[in-house]
Amino acid sequence: LLHAGRYDVIVNLTDPPVAPWAGTLMSRIYGVPQIIWCMDVHPDAMLELGLISPGNPAARMAVAAARASFTGADAVAAVGRCMRERLIANGCSPERVQVITVWNDRNELLPLEREANPLRRELGLNDETVFMYSGNIGLMHEFQDILDAARIFQDRRDIVFLFVGQGRRFTEIEAFQKKHSLPNLLIRPYFPRERLRESLSVGDVHLITLREKAVGVSVPGKLYSAMAVARPVFFIGSRKSEVALTLDESSSGLCIRPGDVAGLTQEILKAVQNRAALETMGRAGRREFEAKYEREVCCRSWAELIENTAQAGGRRRGRP
Repeated sequence: LLHAGRYDVIVNLTDPPVAPWAGTLMSRIYGVPQIIWCMDVHPDAMLELGLISPGNPAARMAVAAARASFTGADAVAAVGRCMRERLIANGCSPERVQVITVWNDRNELLPLEREANPLRRELGLNDETVFMYSGNIGLMHEFQDILDAARIFQDRRDIVFLFVGQGRRFTEIEAFQKKHSLPNLLIRPYFPRERLRESLSVGDVHLITLREKAVGVSVPGKLYSAMAVARPVFFIGSRKSEVALTLDESSSGLCIRPGDVAGLTQEILKAVQNRAALETMGRAGRREFEAKYEREVCCRSWAELIENTAQAGGRRRGRP
């Protein structure tokens, strides 16, 4: 990077966690404005999950370096309002933190009717109501409520729980299935990218989870995929999360308190009994997606952010 020459703007991600530091170094050396694209807040994520100790000298150095990068950046793009609040609490100037969510292409992820989806037939699904978790099965998420619900409904042939994805906790889901031999719990790895529309459309309801400690640290981007294919979302997590805020605003799903398995099972039964309500929520999600979370909309926001940062950063550094 040091030999790459001058740029108008430096945009760097937060993964790997050293990326903002490298961007800050280049920004200082070349006098170029810097934008940090914050997909996850590091090292906060590792601290909240207990992967590193806050008393560790290396952890303290990492926190100090990250705070210096974020507070010194010309602009920070957060992927959710809860993340913006966290970054401001960490010392970022409010006027420099803008929310631009992740996105999907409206022409790639189109709604697909369940009867027209060949993947449902390949999975042996007929008229069951499918509650689907799709995406990273990682440390930021909690799955016990979903697994407990699967056990409660194990004798219901009309209710299926489907996990599609990979991640560090994938084996835990497999172990649970093996231990309890649940006929209504299906587990599959990711399908090919060209079948993403079919895969996401298998679910009648998408399930999203986020640990309480991860609120503001991470924002599940799978929300916008579910909205794109017009599927409602049941979110198990904090009402302060961007996911809960978006579902409330768009009327495209509902939020369930973590640990409230009784509440989750009650909502599942309501969904099975009223598919028309699910379709209404799904259509509302698609409308909100097209208005706010589609690729063209979000990329336009990014173009404006880059242009404004280049101009403002150049003026601060005495450049034309």
